[in-house]
Amino acid sequence: MKNSLLLLAAAMLFTAIACQKNNSLTDIQNDTTEAHIIRAYLTDTYGFSPENIEETADAFIVEGDQVFPKANFWEDYGMSSHNEFFVEAAHEEGTASDRKHYRSSYLVTSTPKIIKLNVHSSVPQSWRWAIVAALVEWNELDGKFKFEGMNSNNLVDGAINFRMHDLLPDDVVARGTYPTSNGKPGNLIEINSHHNYMVHSQKIFAIIHEIGHNIGLRHTDDGLGTLITNVSNSCKNNADHNSVMQPYVDLWDDFTTCDKEAYEALYPN
Repeated sequence: MKNSLLLLAAAMLFTAIACQKNNSLTDIQNDTTEAHIIRAYLTDTYGFSPENIEETADAFIVEGDQVFPKANFWEDYGMSSHNEFFVEAAHEEGTASDRKHYRSSYLVTSTPKIIKLNVHSSVPQSWRWAIVAALVEWNELDGKFKFEGMNSNNLVDGAINFRMHDLLPDDVVARGTYPTSNGKPGNLIEINSHHNYMVHSQKIFAIIHEIGHNIGLRHTDDGLGTLITNVSNSCKNNADHNSVMQPYVDLWDDFTTCDKEAYEALYPN
């Protein structure tokens, strides 16, 4: 989410940067080629607009808040596992037919029906309260998964790990990762410490939004991704301006009817 309090959780893999020897011209060219291949893949397969893809040292950041770590990119997001499906052709943004709910390429299919929300000690109490409130709101939807909180400074495999980050762009409230090809939820949500001033209701909205990304929901009405079609005709054909998956932060009120239908369609109890 961008400035309107761009809510969205970030996922930045904490990969150690090794001391590097002088690279040959061939090595540099290969690195550049790999980056171009990944960019093209994110554009052609996932439907992202090239101008919305930013490259950092460790990841590709899409629309400010959706993170694809470079480490193990093809293993996590390539189309080569039992969990794969082929994304529909990218839709032209802005058309009436694109005003719907969308999903990412992979969903959470791992066996446990409990998803842990692991909170690092760097997360201040005000954000902890928001994470607990978001956990309660998701659980009240009574879908396939139950969310439970825990506290550890280690990255827990299979959990959604919350960390603070003070170097995110000012217009990014948070950013997260999508589920990977092995059926696990996106493993990280990073919260911008520069947005600690936000009121409690906005923080809840932001956390709920980011958890949505980490279990496979994309931005509502974007026209990008794979359509969630097994919902009511109303949700198939109308914009959902108040959806929690809109790319901005608002005051939390409740999931919209179509938010609830989209979640139920992906993760029925």
